[in-house]
Amino acid sequence: MLRKNKSTLSFILIVGMLFGQNNFSDISVASAREMDQQMIKEEEILELRTENTKTFRTSQSGVYVQKVFSDQVHYQGEGGQFIILQPS
Repeated sequence: MLRKNKSTLSFILIVGMLFGQNNFSDISVASAREMDQQMIKEEEILELRTENTKTFRTSQSGVYVQKVFSDQVHYQGEGGQFIILQPS
């Protein structure tokens, strides 16, 4: 019985430590969008395009942001490059 109580107490302490350290109330969608906008430069890396992704170089060296779309946003041209799909 003592062994069971020790494991239960250990579990409660670990869960308490994990959730007690994090303050998720400071995270918001708006601030995430603002951070995303600040990181993205105006330059898309065209060589990294796919049918449904765009990749951008950020102001942080070696850090990239990739936008993934559920729908196709590019089509592959004759030369193999991906071109922006114009809405019909």
